[in-house]
Amino acid sequence: MAVTPRSYGLFPVHIRSYFVPKLDLFAAILRDRILPAFDNIDAEAKKVEDETYRQLLSRSTSEDPDIASLGERAAEEAGDFIHTMLKMTQAQINLQAV
Repeated sequence: MAVTPRSYGLFPVHIRSYFVPKLDLFAAILRDRILPAFDNIDAEAKKVEDETYRQLLSRSTSEDPDIASLGERAAEEAGDFIHTMLKMTQAQINLQAV
């Protein structure tokens, strides 16, 4: 028996009227509510860097701390933060896809 549009019956109509609107809603919620939580990763990383630098500087016991070294450590913390947040973003997308 040949497969024709008529042999599918109401299945395509059901898909369009029931599943597609639900998928559209799901995509809109993901796009508009969940993923925006990760929009300001760079600004948050800058805050992490600044706070880390301030803390390292305040804990320094030297009268003349190596500010370049402290800045490098703070930048590493910011980089770790960005890396972690990007992984969290991808994890959230993967979680929602299941």
